[in-house]
Amino acid sequence: MKVGDSIKGRLVLWIFFAGAVMVILLDFVLLHQFTKVALHSVNNVLHSKLQIMKGLIHAHANYIEVELAEVARGEYSLPSSGHYYQVFINGHLYLTSPSLQPAFFNLLSDTPESYNAKAQEWIYRTVGPNGEPLLVLRNDFYIKEQEVSIRIAETLAETVTMLSRLEHLFYLLTPFFILLIGIVGYLISSHALRPLTLFTDALERINHNNLGERIEPNGFTRELQIFAERFNSLLERLQTAFTAEKELIANAAHELKTPLAVIRAECDIALMKERSGEEYTESLQEVRTVSDTMLRQVNGMLTLARIDSGILTRAFQPTSLNRCLDDAMELVKTLTKKHDISMYQEIRDEVTVLGDRDALTEALVNLLENAVYYNHPQGSVTVTLQQLNQQILLTVQDTGMGIPEDELEQVFCKFYRAKAVKGMQGTGLGLSITKAIVLGHQGDIKVQNVASGGVCFTITLPSA
Repeated sequence: MKVGDSIKGRLVLWIFFAGAVMVILLDFVLLHQFTKVALHSVNNVLHSKLQIMKGLIHAHANYIEVELAEVARGEYSLPSSGHYYQVFINGHLYLTSPSLQPAFFNLLSDTPESYNAKAQEWIYRTVGPNGEPLLVLRNDFYIKEQEVSIRIAETLAETVTMLSRLEHLFYLLTPFFILLIGIVGYLISSHALRPLTLFTDALERINHNNLGERIEPNGFTRELQIFAERFNSLLERLQTAFTAEKELIANAAHELKTPLAVIRAECDIALMKERSGEEYTESLQEVRTVSDTMLRQVNGMLTLARIDSGILTRAFQPTSLNRCLDDAMELVKTLTKKHDISMYQEIRDEVTVLGDRDALTEALVNLLENAVYYNHPQGSVTVTLQQLNQQILLTVQDTGMGIPEDELEQVFCKFYRAKAVKGMQGTGLGLSITKAIVLGHQGDIKVQNVASGGVCFTITLPSA
């Protein structure tokens, strides 16, 4: 695995490169500042000596005199000492320090480094008679209408040597500091990512067998505490989904086991002895009826799986809810005639929703079939449809037996059937499918008992 493929490796590399750049920049800045300070110090020395030289020069009658006894002493008296001066009067060499050999040596370079117009001062970088680097200060002024030019030079040999040693020291220390930064970066990243390692270990302990286990956020840093809380929330949702899936499988197995047992028993009875054609027909009709129940249960579970997979939402388009309701009422017309149930409509508006026409029709069919199945003979079912602002309100109310108040919240659960209708036809999936379809359309469904008898289902959907 490459170093850059891990967070730790990237962190170490970033610290290493950032530290290396900072060290190199720091070396450059320090060397520049040291050079600047050293040159400024030499420059100050030159200005001090210039003031001394100017103090030793004075006019006598129409002539300019220099107190030679003063300027000939010290460092200016040693040949090739690196400390020189020259005095020019009206462009002619008037005086040279004994240290400068030959006396007429030109201390100025072709181009000055800086110029002060107010003080009439120039700064030059040049090379002395012995090849040594020099910093030269030139000052021009007038005495008794005569032009005087003083040129004072100071050697930079010691300064250059000092800066060169300092530069070599930086070259030696820079790799050491960069290496040290890399080691420190590795230690910092290891320490900083240790909580993440502990967090990963905690995650590895959780599997499908212990989804109820949770990560304790208080044992980690603030950032990982938030991550732990989000992960615990994810585990809650997964556990709920897995529990619901297990319950669905268990309930489906239980619900399918009974009709399969009926089919097998019916077949065993029919095969026990020779029977007439009418008896075989009766047995096949019983098997057909039970098979229809099983088929409805399987289709219901497939519909729920289709909704959960998100296929439903991909088919959304503007759909007339009035047409879905007409299709649903047409599909249950035969059932209403069989059970002698009257169907009434109270439709006030033509409404459109963004949704899946087939799914909405299936949801309405489930509600209407329940209203017919669990109604009293010669009862009625009333359907209302209207639009209120941006909401669509649809109600299905019957005159049936109603639902016990303590069971109202459970009627939308998969395979749940009220105690009063256990022996009646049904799969226990119709209302759960209806609720899933309504929720998939960003709507809501509620149920309540009616004081006059029966129940009323209310669906709320957003308008398209």
